Amino acid sequence: MNAIEFITQEHERIRTLLRAYATAELPSERRTAAEQVLDELAIHSRLEEEIFYPTLRRLSGELAERADEGHDEHRQVDTLIDELRAMHPDDERFEERFQALVGVIEYHFAEEQAQTLLAAEQTLGAELDRLGHELIERKKQLIRELGAAHWSGTSHDARDGDQDSGLAMKR
Repeated sequence: MNAIEFITQEHERIRTLLRAYATAELPSERRTAAEQVLDELAIHSRLEEEIFYPTLRRLSGELAERADEGHDEHRQVDTLIDELRAMHPDDERFEERFQALVGVIEYHFAEEQAQTLLAAEQTLGAELDRLGHELIERKKQLIRELGAAHWSGTSHDARDGDQDSGLAMKR
């Protein structure tokens, strides 16, 4: 799986979790879905910041600018994640802040997919496969670092390149 495919898959995984949050009927389901969204976003942000954006910055020009814009958007997401983690999900402000997070995420994903990933695909070529492998391996490492006892639903079969990096935090 190359970097473009990996990042696009991650975006869709997070969108799926956002839909689960939006359609959850029970407060416990909404809390679980919110935790999963926050966990996935935290990892996704680190992956792009540590691996993908530095590669784009080395190229300079338009891609470096897009990496800087993505970095700024990640800072907004990180701030909202920190605010949400400090709140109880039953807090009346939680939903407002969560919806603000959704807005930033959707903007970031749309812009990244429509512009950054397309430009990266045209510029990076074969390097995308190496980056994809780095992203997959780093995600596995981050999951281990965050505590394997808390995570489930994550697997990667290195033999055939099949990836299901879904994260479900057990709490």
